[in-house]
Amino acid sequence: TKTDAEVLHMAARPSLRVALIAQRLRYLPRLLLHGPSILIAMLQQVAHLSDSWPAIIRSDLSWLWTQQPLLLSLGDPNDHFGVWESFIMANSKLWVSYVARTVKAHVFAEAQAFTAAAWARNINDRLCLFGFSEPPRASQRVDPVVCPHCNANYTSTLALRSHLFAAH
Repeated sequence: TKTDAEVLHMAARPSLRVALIAQRLRYLPRLLLHGPSILIAMLQQVAHLSDSWPAIIRSDLSWLWTQQPLLLSLGDPNDHFGVWESFIMANSKLWVSYVARTVKAHVFAEAQAFTAAAWARNINDRLCLFGFSEPPRASQRVDPVVCPHCNANYTSTLALRSHLFAAH
């Protein structure tokens, strides 16, 4: 059976988290430009709550800011929200294209990472078929190899041999 991540990768679709971020960010210009004033006032009253819509939007904007180099000049959205708000309101169509472009680039980057991980698993499986064991995990402690002449510690016999050749 395939995992959700594998299905999304095969369909070239973003993860659910990224899809939700994109939907909220695409909706933001409409809310800022055409939202009823009573709704804007209610959102401002709950903005201090960590799970409120304005707090989630700020988090989404921070994600976008880290993903989209074209928006770096606007500054951190948590520190310069007014600048972001002005930019979004003045450039709503451009904003939607930035969001779409960023999601597309993120999906591409996730696909590359997924492909690289699958390739590494495939290579490891093939090596195991030919009798090579898996490399030791980081949690497995490797005893150091000690030089008999100067008591220097090395992590492999190859490193020790190199040391012995060069120093002794």
